[in-house]
Amino acid sequence: MNERQRRFADEYIKTGNGYKSAIKAGYSESYANNRITELLGNVGIKEYINKQMQELHKNNTMQAEETLSILSDIARGKRELKRGEALRKRI
Repeated sequence: MNERQRRFADEYIKTGNGYKSAIKAGYSESYANNRITELLGNVGIKEYINKQMQELHKNNTMQAEETLSILSDIARGKRELKRGEALRKRI
């Protein structure tokens, strides 16, 4: 995969818009209009997009699990919010 294809893939991951991603990656409007399917069908680009999406999903899942763990600890009284600690000190 060349650098322009990588830029296209990175933009596509962000926007989901093939045409705009191709333009932003440096392809001409004509190429973007006529070759989006070809770009998205490129094995190297598809593999790169899939790998990046899996990594994003993994990171988001970890953040969600960490957030739920913190909220669970707060609900069980094992952890307090920082703001709550500040209010307690004032009283």
